[in-house]
Amino acid sequence: MVYNLYFHPLSAYPGPFWARSSRLWYRYTLIRGTLPFSVYRMHLEYGDIVCIAPDELAYNDPRAWKDIYGHRSGKGEIPKDPNFYLNTAAGHISIIAAPSWRHGTLRRLFSHGFSEKALRDQEPTLQYYADLFIRRLRDQSVTDERIDIVKWYNFFTFDVIGDLAFGEYFHCLETGQNHPWIEFIFQIIVQGTFARATDYFPFVKTILLLFIPKSLRDGLAAHIALMKSKALHRLNMKTDRSDFMTGMAAPNSGISEKEFIASSDTILLGGSKTTATLLSGVTYYLLQNPRTLKILVEEIRSKFTSEDQIDFVGVDTLDYMLACLNEAFRLYPPVPGALPRRTWLGTLWPESMCHPILLLPFTSGPCTALPNTFLALSILFRSVGLKTRSSKTTSEQLLCLSATDRATA
Repeated sequence: MVYNLYFHPLSAYPGPFWARSSRLWYRYTLIRGTLPFSVYRMHLEYGDIVCIAPDELAYNDPRAWKDIYGHRSGKGEIPKDPNFYLNTAAGHISIIAAPSWRHGTLRRLFSHGFSEKALRDQEPTLQYYADLFIRRLRDQSVTDERIDIVKWYNFFTFDVIGDLAFGEYFHCLETGQNHPWIEFIFQIIVQGTFARATDYFPFVKTILLLFIPKSLRDGLAAHIALMKSKALHRLNMKTDRSDFMTGMAAPNSGISEKEFIASSDTILLGGSKTTATLLSGVTYYLLQNPRTLKILVEEIRSKFTSEDQIDFVGVDTLDYMLACLNEAFRLYPPVPGALPRRTWLGTLWPESMCHPILLLPFTSGPCTALPNTFLALSILFRSVGLKTRSSKTTSEQLLCLSATDRATA
């Protein structure tokens, strides 16, 4: 503890005593699920660079994004922190944790399922589930019971991902009930957090793992078994239909069976729960800001006169709606923490950062929790001169204008 506070190479960086002295504080807030909020408050108190663990820094500086996550000419990328990226059911063979040379191959194969042509081919499937989603909400609205919109968003995204990733949907929208797999997903997210916390104490990790609740360990085992079964079903399926796994399932894709299963796991987790979380967030902020909701409703109803007119091309011209989604990403990110990278002893930090230093392994990433206000986007539109449908409001413009427009609102 004395070494960490006074002699560690990062000891000069500001941060609370318990964070700088040991990993216990970090582990405690990680398990409680409050780490992103604690780091946000630390940035408010200590500034853009904060020591959140003896060997870990958090950055909240626009320059940090390129320096930490960008490609550096002749130097390669800063390695991903294995403690974070390997604590998944798929481990090192997933696209998330794969080394850079393999990551590029997997990403190219994934891109086939998200190309413009593929999305046009998939549009009827998405339209079917969107119509079913709205129809089921209308059915629910005539009853006296409250509607849990978060639950229904999860039903919608899970059915869509099931169909476009595995070739079979899970009937969540039809039945209005959770598929057991949804519950397993919630459990493995929590289980992964527990496992990540134990990695910081390798000498007693085996003992600490025994304290992870059995229900979470059982949920992980059930998830892995289901994932393997569904992924292999899709891999062996003979179909000409375009879906998210088309490139991966091609006979000449060059990926192994294990990589296909791992990629299916990534699609399921990344396309269902995260999408439902963002939709929940933007719904909440729109309901909290009636003026913003009114402008959005007017934009949509002036563009479409009937539901049949709504398609991918038309939706992409809704500048205000896209701006609302971008702002929701900022205020309610589905993954609220930073995506950590790790440097090595002897690495000189880029000069663009405020304090270049010789660093031990540490984790860093821009803080996503900026001002806790849903911006009045109509002011932003006037500020950046968005007068035609072809204009776009970018997240960068929203961020740059946030302080000024809140002051003049």
